[in-house]
Amino acid sequence: MITELTAATKRIAYLETKTEDLENRGRRKNLRLVGLPEGTEGTQSMLSYIQHKIPLWLGLDPADTPFTIERAHRTLGRPKPGQNRAVLIRFLRFQDREVVFLKAKQRTITHEGHTIVFAQDFSAETMKKRSQFNAVKKQFVEAGSFRGFQLQQCKMRIFHNGKIVGLGIDFRIFE
Repeated sequence: MITELTAATKRIAYLETKTEDLENRGRRKNLRLVGLPEGTEGTQSMLSYIQHKIPLWLGLDPADTPFTIERAHRTLGRPKPGQNRAVLIRFLRFQDREVVFLKAKQRTITHEGHTIVFAQDFSAETMKKRSQFNAVKKQFVEAGSFRGFQLQQCKMRIFHNGKIVGLGIDFRIFE
């Protein structure tokens, strides 16, 4: 009885991990646009508005930007007072999404006095795991040692003793 329960618990944990991985892979071509005020697009569809604005925000020539956006929309739910809902943008090709994301990371983007940020789109569970690093991440960013995250098992990468190493959720350093 106990071994069956242990086996079932392990199987559930495995399936939850697999489901989270599949959800994150399904979001691979997505970006979140945070900070764009509600109603900025006016009567235009969000898709055409974003397709037109991304080259301008990133300093690209609109004629030389062949990327295709499949869809763009605000996150579901009502906006909270004083907050804007994020815009989810899905690109046709992952490579196009990467170009936009990397260019956006290189500059500060403002639109009508509001700072907007492009962020990767992850599942709620992954975001919850990553939020556990917020305090320590802030210190590494200030020290110039933060090097991003690894997707698998939510590990943070940092520059330590002359090399890039990982920092696990239990805050142990690994190679």
